Amino acid sequence: MATKPALAAFVLEQLGGERRGVTCRKMFGEYGLHCYGKFFALICDDVFYFKPTPAGEALLRARGLLALAPPYDGAKDYFQIDDLDDTAFLADMLDATVNALPEPKPKKPKAAKAKPAAAK
Repeated sequence: MATKPALAAFVLEQLGGERRGVTCRKMFGEYGLHCYGKFFALICDDVFYFKPTPAGEALLRARGLLALAPPYDGAKDYFQIDDLDDTAFLADMLDATVNALPEPKPKKPKAAKAKPAAAK
């Protein structure tokens, strides 16, 4: 079952969207979320998941909300977030998670394509 676009838009809004550097990309009917280039969350089958980090785990444990589940078959466990209405908590989780993740590797420049030889 693919995630509804309306849910992805709602999650993006709850996380602060572009003003906080958060973007949402469609991937195989589901969504991947990035913050300033760092992949930090998924929305799969209409369920929101944060990438696991020690900082995120500490926040979830402190609130008694720690729930681990794989977002799709064969995936490692992520933090499943059920309450999407608490924007302050979501902002705290976003900051904790993104700050704990390494900087993305710089993309290699694409090699220039060779021009075809002119016909003689």
